[in-house]
Amino acid sequence: MSFKRFVKAAVCASIVMALGLGASVPGRADLEAGQKMKELAGAEENEFAWAEKDSADAGTQEEDLGVLPTEGSYKIENSKDPLLVLDAQHTVPEGKKKAEPTGRVQLFEDLDVAQQRFSIEALAGDLYVIRSDATGELLTAGIDENGERVVTLRSQMEPSNPLSTGSETTEAETEADTETAPETGAEADTGAETEAETAPKTETETAPAAGAEPESSADPDTATETADPETAPLTDEELALTKASASQIWRINADGFGAWDIRTLDGRVMTAEDGADYDGAALTLRDRESMAEPAWNAFPSEPLQKGTVETLSTDPYTEMGRLHDLHIRVRFGTRYEEISVDEMRDHVVETEDHRFVVDEDFFAQKAAAMAEKYNTKGKPHLFTDSYGDSLMLTGGDFGWKLDEEATAENLKNASAPEGEAGLVFADAVWANRGRSFERSNDIGDSYVEIDLAGQKVWLYKNGRLLIETDCVSGTYGTERQTPGGVYSIYYKMSPATLTGPGYSSFVNYWMPFNGGIGLHDAPWRGSFGGNIYKYDGSHGCINLPYDAAQLMYRTVKKGYPVI
Repeated sequence: MSFKRFVKAAVCASIVMALGLGASVPGRADLEAGQKMKELAGAEENEFAWAEKDSADAGTQEEDLGVLPTEGSYKIENSKDPLLVLDAQHTVPEGKKKAEPTGRVQLFEDLDVAQQRFSIEALAGDLYVIRSDATGELLTAGIDENGERVVTLRSQMEPSNPLSTGSETTEAETEADTETAPETGAEADTGAETEAETAPKTETETAPAAGAEPESSADPDTATETADPETAPLTDEELALTKASASQIWRINADGFGAWDIRTLDGRVMTAEDGADYDGAALTLRDRESMAEPAWNAFPSEPLQKGTVETLSTDPYTEMGRLHDLHIRVRFGTRYEEISVDEMRDHVVETEDHRFVVDEDFFAQKAAAMAEKYNTKGKPHLFTDSYGDSLMLTGGDFGWKLDEEATAENLKNASAPEGEAGLVFADAVWANRGRSFERSNDIGDSYVEIDLAGQKVWLYKNGRLLIETDCVSGTYGTERQTPGGVYSIYYKMSPATLTGPGYSSFVNYWMPFNGGIGLHDAPWRGSFGGNIYKYDGSHGCINLPYDAAQLMYRTVKKGYPVI
């Protein structure tokens, strides 16, 4: 048996054993790389695919993705989210002060520390080992407790090729180099017996009988396999396997602009767990067909002064997390409500995609508490009238009413794990609005005041009286009587035609505030005030003299309180 053929058989068996495929993948012993290789040792086609350099087609590769990377230290970013980089996870065990490695490699925010730098070391061709600058461990393909193919960090293991170390390999190499037939059929070379035991069982070679002519082979592959080792050099994969374990060898291709494609010897692509991009995402191995483009951006890095930090916790709200100083502020006029990260920490939950967020129920409760404190709609309104009397006004639809659901959503967005740290402002959303957040008065100092008993109207703006005039309200004691309460202007229109059962009236200035009831001029009236409202009142509106209505129209706007 030739040295070349023996090495191939031994390497194939070693790869299977090194990646833990032994019993579950029987007979996977041949190598494939873009071109079909002849069956090695009669085994089934191996799932490991790599280049074959031989005398027939030297240098042929499975796939050329671009420029090969150079040796050195790199920061390796996730191409889906460049803010996340490969990280040799570290944690601070209880009772310890220094961060220690966990043997796990993950995605994490760029902290510019040594544990997020990895050195690549060339083996042969486009095959490399990838070593953590912080721990010296190598990226290793493995299988987790759930049977998932994952990437871990392990110390450098023995090379997969059994010929690279050990006395038995020396004996095998010597036998392969000598490769002389015994002089008589009765004599059995011990080296040949060792070779027969070591080689795959599908390969059977017997020494020719004394004096017999050796069989010639027309198969050029056979001729290649029996050639002298010096004329049949090892392939890149075979050479790499004499230097490193198969599970720690990575095929790297680069496009020359920082994008890397990183694969195992069997063609599986290193990628983020389920394609996710978040702090703490594990690295998994996926079939090549599932990857459309290189998954990594890698950039050369100088040696870092900073060593290692804890990156076990992916909860950004912890005291060591990125949002450790987050506090959300909501303004209510000159006052505000604030939610600190200390309150949020007890309500952090992990989502199905492994993101840490603050529970929505927490913000719903916070919004409800704000509504209880600031809502005034439907509650009595303390008011000092134009006569100087303090009144507690009820009725009407005026006042603050918080949209709790929309406000809770704003709070949640302000606390997003990928959001800003420090002080963050969130807006309160209102279903109904008042004019002021003063504890004793939500009306403010700009409003229209109506005295239904005295048939008077006052217009104030910023506390300054602009209008004092007589009016006529709805006919007293009938269904047309104007209801009391606190309201606000809906809109303005000029001119307008008011219609109802049995009437149609043109007005110059129309300012509704309670359904179909509003303030307007009344060109048909010659006088206002007094007891007119008791026998010749309106249909419910507040009738004003033309000049008063005109000035009021120019002053008020939507939301202006009407009392």
